[in-house]
Amino acid sequence: MTIAEYIEKDVKAKVLAGEDLPFRLTLTAISEFYDVSPMPVRIAVGELVDQGVLIKLQNGRLAVQADPEVIQTVEEDLQDPLKAPEDHEQELADLAIQLSLKGEQQYLREEETASRLGVGRSVVRRIFSRLSGAGILEHVPRCGWLVQPYREEDMLAYIEVREVLEQKAMDLARDRLDPEDLQEMLEANRPGPDGEPRIDNRLHHYWIDRSGNRYIQDFFRLHGPYYEAMFDYATIAESAVATMAEQHREILQSLLERKWARARKHLQAHVRGQQPKVLKLITSYRQEQ
Repeated sequence: MTIAEYIEKDVKAKVLAGEDLPFRLTLTAISEFYDVSPMPVRIAVGELVDQGVLIKLQNGRLAVQADPEVIQTVEEDLQDPLKAPEDHEQELADLAIQLSLKGEQQYLREEETASRLGVGRSVVRRIFSRLSGAGILEHVPRCGWLVQPYREEDMLAYIEVREVLEQKAMDLARDRLDPEDLQEMLEANRPGPDGEPRIDNRLHHYWIDRSGNRYIQDFFRLHGPYYEAMFDYATIAESAVATMAEQHREILQSLLERKWARARKHLQAHVRGQQPKVLKLITSYRQEQ
């Protein structure tokens, strides 16, 4: 569903339900309410006028259709709850990761990105700011938002430090692990009813948060998001969801049985196993370019 379609259906649903619209009927006010550029609003308004949901007055202003007979002829096409438009943050995060894999310095610009997505520049700026906080982008004044280029030596160094710190976090969190939480995460990593593999990554942050060590927590908060996004991307691209979920289950089952040494061993293998997946992904990605 495009943003224009979302706005059209959302406004139509409110009008047909007899709700008061939470904005004035001007392109500017509607754009500000949905936090998008005027372009998709203009398209949505045109559709709503054609359907009779909105009318254009002689002075050119918009108004809600007041004739109940006309309203009754408007078809209600919302069989299911209206879903929000595309997840632009995930889309831009994926784009940044793909550009990062090329290993070259590239910039993303707010105005160009906003125009392509059909959203307001402020929306793009907020998303870029969050990606910057995650270490995926860096804001360079007067230049734009720099994509962090992938460097193999950085990834290897991160994995080496991550292995040590995450095992230490697990050790520190032993007495704070809740068996019910572990069981819930274990079930979330089992295949679904249809047999499709499922993966749930909460376990890593779970024992990091419960370690009580703010220096370990700060390391993963500052440096983790970029590599987590990279590893997640590689897991999906390489169809490794089933393997990674199985490794999660081995760790969690060991913790439930309080077999600490075995849990640390499985965690070590799990962390080290992500390196070849990323390297394979990068090789195949660059060959396609």
